[in-house]
Amino acid sequence: MDFDLIYCQDDNSAIGAGMALKEAGLKDKVFVIGTDGSKDGLQAVKDGLIDRTSWKSAREEGYKAIEAAAMYLRGEAVEPIIELIQVEVTPDNVDSFEGEW
Repeated sequence: MDFDLIYCQDDNSAIGAGMALKEAGLKDKVFVIGTDGSKDGLQAVKDGLIDRTSWKSAREEGYKAIEAAAMYLRGEAVEPIIELIQVEVTPDNVDSFEGEW
């Protein structure tokens, strides 16, 4: 095997990778990371199916998008980059997060 990490664009992909690795008996050899901090992703971290996810708030993402659009439509300056809070979720801190979707 020539890899020891799978990084996925979302939790659903990471869960699929974790399931495939588990079925192949390779989960303990490959670290799996998802993103989004979804309810399913958080549970998968708790279950050991994936090793990490990164939590971000869908509410914050939507709010900031609407806020920027409203500012733009009012003719106000909008920053070219709008930062969102994103936090690494591990087995040690997973219980501190609640998925929004």
